Amino acid sequence: MISVRLKFTGLVRSRMGTDHMEYEFEGSTLGELLDALFNIHDLQDLLLDEDGTILPYSRVVINGRFSYLVGDMEAPIQDGDTIVFIRPYVVAF
Repeated sequence: MISVRLKFTGLVRSRMGTDHMEYEFEGSTLGELLDALFNIHDLQDLLLDEDGTILPYSRVVINGRFSYLVGDMEAPIQDGDTIVFIRPYVVAF
C-alpha cells in the first residue's frame, strides 16, 4: 500500500467537501491512483476527458510538478507524495 496526501482546489475541493486528505491505494502510478480514487469519489468528470487524458482546464500536480511533465498517467507515485487536483486551472498573463 502507498500512502499519499491529496490536496484539492476549486471545484474538486467543493465536491470533496475538504481541501485535503490522506489516501492509501495499491499501485505505483498516477493512473492507478486515479482509478482507485474514482472508485470511491465522483471526480472523474472534473479531471479526465473521455479518452482518459487530463481535461484542458484541470491539472494534477505531483510534488510540485505538473503530471504531464513527469509521465502523465504513467507518472510514478511513491509513499509520502503530495498530489494536488486543480479545477479550474487558468493561466494568467
